[in-house]
Amino acid sequence: MRPCPQKMHFGFGEKYPPALRNLTVDGKHHGQDFLTPTGTPIIACVNGVVYDRSFHRGYGLSFWIKFFVAGKTYRLILAHLSKITNQKKVGQKIGKTEVIGKSGDSGMATGHPHLHLEVQQLKNGAWAAIDPGFVTGC
Repeated sequence: MRPCPQKMHFGFGEKYPPALRNLTVDGKHHGQDFLTPTGTPIIACVNGVVYDRSFHRGYGLSFWIKFFVAGKTYRLILAHLSKITNQKKVGQKIGKTEVIGKSGDSGMATGHPHLHLEVQQLKNGAWAAIDPGFVTGC
């Protein structure tokens, strides 16, 4: 389920341009970016529990959701928000159609409004970014 109606801009695993390659260890993009005008409503797009809802350096203002599929543990990161509008607290259940906030350009997205969506899987006690296509359908 897509978190917003806009088209995808930057996909999972694409190499960053040289000036941005230091953003990740492997120089590749670890999520999907959707071009959005600032203020576009963003939905949770998965059923889960609120994992975090705060400012994280490069991600900026972000909303994190922990969810489970086929016995595996994942977390969804919706980043570069301008505002978090959902009042759910960490640990509370959230539904996939609930609005969590508004898109923006916080963190490393300054001057370039978009939604960064990232899915990480818990493997051997560590979080690892994986292709989020199974969540977004893209």
